Amino acid sequence: TPVKMYFGTLDEAVPPRVATLAADYQKAMGNKRVVIAKPVPRANHRGAYVTAVSKQLPWFNSLRR
Repeated sequence: TPVKMYFGTLDEAVPPRVATLAADYQKAMGNKRVVIAKPVPRANHRGAYVTAVSKQLPWFNSLRR
């Protein structure tokens, strides 16, 4: 199942290095399609959440066949 994660570059709860661990692990295991980590420039934890929610439905709809 495809997964897209967003993280804020100014996140006070989850630093970017930690936020990208799942994507980095999947890439290291040879999986380039499952996890996508998308940075949200100048966003804190709440800003990354709002960005993820606002882009969720269009992304889900793009995966429909």
